[in-house]
Amino acid sequence: MNEKRLPPRLMILLVVLKGEKVYKVPIRSEIELDHLKDFNTLRRILTPLVQLYHGVGFDTRLTYDEFSIFINDLQHLGYERLDEYFSGIQELVEAKPITENDQDIEKIRKGLLISLKSQELSEVLATKLKQAIHEVFENEKKKGGLMNKEPSLEPMESSIIREALYLLTPQLP
Repeated sequence: MNEKRLPPRLMILLVVLKGEKVYKVPIRSEIELDHLKDFNTLRRILTPLVQLYHGVGFDTRLTYDEFSIFINDLQHLGYERLDEYFSGIQELVEAKPITENDQDIEKIRKGLLISLKSQELSEVLATKLKQAIHEVFENEKKKGGLMNKEPSLEPMESSIIREALYLLTPQLP
């Protein structure tokens, strides 16, 4: 008995901006529709489109102002689900709006801006924490504390610094 194999399912984010510009942004297969309600995930998905919108390279870091301009031009979000068959044939399975009214779009705008601001603050805090940790280690090196068997750092301070360094070190996927 031949079992019918299910085709790969694609999801596309539809983005409508002022001036009736419509963009389709493919979404990675592991991202579910519910994930689009998370503003951090939505911001990461939209980042390449914001870079395109401003005509900058895809490796260019966006400023808060650049992202704000894009977000303020955002008029509507929706999605499409497609099944993909051989030879690039796609079947539209579902197409629905994410934003149904002005309140929905305003909520998304505010959430995206908060997400962006929190990312910036996190990066500033991480940089300052790295600097502070570096200073502590440099001071301890000067005192000879890190070279001795019994470092001059208290056990609690030492474990906090180790944990902070671990958290601030980029993790491999």
